[in-house]
Amino acid sequence: MTNPLDPASSADAAPSADAARPTRGADAFLAFVVLVGDAMLLGIGTLLLIFAQLDVGPRDLPPRTVPEMDWAPLLSYGVPVLLIALSVWWFVRSRHPITVCVQVLVVLVVGGAMLAVTARAYQHAHPPPRPPQRHYVPCYSGSGDCPGG
Repeated sequence: MTNPLDPASSADAAPSADAARPTRGADAFLAFVVLVGDAMLLGIGTLLLIFAQLDVGPRDLPPRTVPEMDWAPLLSYGVPVLLIALSVWWFVRSRHPITVCVQVLVVLVVGGAMLAVTARAYQHAHPPPRPPQRHYVPCYSGSGDCPGG
């Protein structure tokens, strides 16, 4: 047990909660520095996306009838968004509220854009089935010798 009147025992005590809290100015500056770091990380993701979109590879392949799902946007922006979301946890634990708000906004904006692009690529890769022709008569016999189909 520590004696509050003894200076030697109070030096070993844990610092108060207010002493560990950063000032608003320091937190705002940290938020700006982290935002610049996020922009650089997302810039690397953009470069990876550009290199993935370049037409590099063998040219003698036959064209595909159904386009494939493009995973490049999800991978090139998903990893930075995941790293930024993990940094939110660290900034919450280190008590930087302004930085947490900025990081949450970055995750929401970039993550939402990433999901929208990925959903559009999925819809492009999986088109809806074509409607049946007007004069189509279904054949239920199983033999395949029905008129019209």
